[in-house]
Amino acid sequence: MTPLLPTLYLASTLILLLPRTSCTSTFPCPPVAEEHAPSRRTVHQLRPQDIGLVASLGDSITAGTGALATNILEVLNENRGSTYLTGGDGDWTSCLSVHNLLRQFNPSVRGGSRGSTRVLDIPLKPAATGDPGLNLSMSGAVAADLPAMTHSLVNKIRVMEGWREEWKLVSILIGHNDICSKSCVSPLQQLGLSRRVSVEPWDYAAHLRASLDLLAALPRTMVVLMAPAQVTLALDLRSKGPLCALAHVYECPCLFGPGPGAAGRARADWLWTSYRAVLARLATSPTYSREDFTVELVTTVGERDIFPEVAVGGGRTAPDLALLAPDCYHFTKDLHARIARNLWNNLLQPVGRRTLDYRPTAPIVCPSRALPYLATKGNSPDPGVP
Repeated sequence: MTPLLPTLYLASTLILLLPRTSCTSTFPCPPVAEEHAPSRRTVHQLRPQDIGLVASLGDSITAGTGALATNILEVLNENRGSTYLTGGDGDWTSCLSVHNLLRQFNPSVRGGSRGSTRVLDIPLKPAATGDPGLNLSMSGAVAADLPAMTHSLVNKIRVMEGWREEWKLVSILIGHNDICSKSCVSPLQQLGLSRRVSVEPWDYAAHLRASLDLLAALPRTMVVLMAPAQVTLALDLRSKGPLCALAHVYECPCLFGPGPGAAGRARADWLWTSYRAVLARLATSPTYSREDFTVELVTTVGERDIFPEVAVGGGRTAPDLALLAPDCYHFTKDLHARIARNLWNNLLQPVGRRTLDYRPTAPIVCPSRALPYLATKGNSPDPGVP
C-alpha cells in the first residue's frame, strides 16, 4: 500500500507497543521419514521437504511494511524478514512464516528474506541493509506493476545454482493499491503527483495473466494466488486517532479522501469481489496446468474475518487495532504470523476443505501418511465426498 508522506512521519512522536506471536519450542510435526523420491515427481506429489525456493510478489503488505514499527516514522521500514511467506529472521518460534516452517523439513530452502529494507530514505539515518531474498514485492505497487516484477523474479531465479531441479513456491498478493488509491481520481492524481491506472477487473486479469505466463516458463513451480484483503474493513476501525485518520486519507483516498462516501465503499467492495472471481478463474485455467506447474488459489488474506474483532461498546465490534501497524493500515508481525500459520495449514488442507483460524493459538497442520502432499486441484478429493 502507498507509504505515508515523509512530512507526516517526521511530525509524529506517537509510539505504540505491538504484541508479538509466541510459539512453543517443540515443533509439532513429527520428523519426516526417509524415503526415495520417485524418479519423476509431479507438482501434485509435492511434499514440504521438496520445496527448495520460496518467492513473493506483491505490494507493501507482502514487503512487510511497518510489521515491526513502534511509531509512525518506522512505517517507512519494510520488515521483509518478518513477512508471512518469505520471512527468514530467526526461526519458526520467533518468526512464524511459511519459509521458516519449510526449514523444519528442508533446512536448505532458499529465497528467505532477512532484516529490513526501506520505502524511502530517511535523512540522518543509516541505509537499510536487509536482504530481500526472493521477496521482490514493491511498496505502492499495483497490478500493472506485476509483470515487470515477475520478469525480475524469473531472471533472478535463472541465475541461481540448480534452479531447474529445485521445486519453487511463489506467492502473488496484489490489488490493495488498485482499490484504495487508483479506483477513483484522487486529489494527488488531479495534481499530477500520482499516476492514473486502470483497475477494472479485466485490467487486473490481464496483468495477472501476463505474470503467470512468465512464471509458467519456470519448471517445477507451484504458484499460490492470494486474494487481497478487503480494504473497506478500515472504515470500521474505531478509536484510531488523528494520525491514523490522516494516514488513511493519503494511503486510501478512494475510501477516506474528500468525496467518495458510500459510492467509494460500494465500488471498492465490487472490485474486491471481482478480483477474487478473476483469481478463481485463473487458478482453474487449463493454461496453467502441467505436471510440473500449477496455480492454486488460497484466500487466506482475502477473507472478511481476517481481523479478529474486539468490543467497542454499545454491543458493537470492530477490527482489532493491535494487529495493525501505527498507521492503522499495514500488518504487524503478529498478524503476519497468524496469516503464515493459516496459509501453511491451507497448503496442507485439500482444496474445498480449507479452514480459517486466525487465533494466535491455532494448531499447525502437519503432513500425514494419508495427506503427505501440498494440496492442489490434482490431488484433492471431491469436496462433496466425505
